[in-house]
Amino acid sequence: MINTFWPGPLTLVFRKDKSVLGELTGGQDTVAIRAPAHPIAQELLRKFQGALVAPSANRFGKVSPTCAADVRSEFEGEINLLVLDGGDSLVGIESTIIDLSSGDHAVLLRPGVITPKTIFKKTGIKVYGPGEQIKNQDLPKVSGSLKTHYAPTTPLRLYSSGRV
Repeated sequence: MINTFWPGPLTLVFRKDKSVLGELTGGQDTVAIRAPAHPIAQELLRKFQGALVAPSANRFGKVSPTCAADVRSEFEGEINLLVLDGGDSLVGIESTIIDLSSGDHAVLLRPGVITPKTIFKKTGIKVYGPGEQIKNQDLPKVSGSLKTHYAPTTPLRLYSSGRV
């Protein structure tokens, strides 16, 4: 999967090595890794000469931003906010997240533009869906997988027919 889809919108979850700080993984025994394809992100990684640990550009449970203005709006009032503006997102949805931490099976944790069908077609690796998970497998918690994640925050008002 790495050779086929990286850099790109694919996040892979691995069992965490003991050298990875618990503060970086939310206390979980897994770590999620992604290699972004955006040229600015690629250049930042080259200049840094290593990996970066970064949170999402949105608050927990909120829809992911697709442009720098969305990020600034989400964190309005934050004093030390620095946003690198690389233009609008080309994909527009979160990365696909695949759990590889069991070592035996690839399990889809969050759907994205790279589908299990595409992964199988290009790599021959079967990605199990949520309904196909192995019994008693303790899967990592994944942001963006909550039903409320894609719920809009705009109020909805229903009116009876003929009322304005």
